Amino acid sequence: MPVMRAGVFPLVTLLFVAVACSPQPQPQTRTQTQATRLVETAEPIVASCETDQEPRDLESISASLGYAFEPTYVPDGFRHSGSSLDRRRRANLVYSNGQATMLIAYPVQFFREGSPTMVDLGLIQPADAVSDVSIGERGGHMLRGGWSELTILAGPGISPADARWDYQRSVTLFFDCETAESEVVGVAVQSIPGGTGDLISDADLIKVASSMLRARSSTR
Repeated sequence: MPVMRAGVFPLVTLLFVAVACSPQPQPQTRTQTQATRLVETAEPIVASCETDQEPRDLESISASLGYAFEPTYVPDGFRHSGSSLDRRRRANLVYSNGQATMLIAYPVQFFREGSPTMVDLGLIQPADAVSDVSIGERGGHMLRGGWSELTILAGPGISPADARWDYQRSVTLFFDCETAESEVVGVAVQSIPGGTGDLISDADLIKVASSMLRARSSTR
């Protein structure tokens, strides 16, 4: 996808790919079950993606993919720090507040149990790490956490029994956008904590996603 983040930028991209978009395995014991949550935005929004604004560094993404999405809202203190298109033709937009990072990636695909590759390895992400959310009239999925650093460093040979899920590693919102040509594109917005360990709130991630959507006119 041309989908949303963990030197700094390579690690951010690695975290996003390893934690949010693909692998997501085995549950770690947790006493508190996370119920399905519905977080409504102020105004209902019908799914199309905002493509009107294209900063200069997104032009190559648009030329390659045929579209480029960006938010019109970012949390206080965050600034755009770079955009790129990786070898898989996935766009990565990086925002930072000096410590924490927000990554927007597309196109991506959401898998509730984790990527097929990780599932084949017996690494199934915890059921309570995923909750369904509402972005206006559109549904989305919030993924809390990712495989621990030690689990990732152990590589594909790790036993599922030894894999550990870190609920504080990141939080990622998955949702679909639609291009002007009616192509549905999976988008992910991921919060990666910095030295303070702070994560962007679910409500703010939903506001970021909402700002990427625009209401369709009745003539479309």
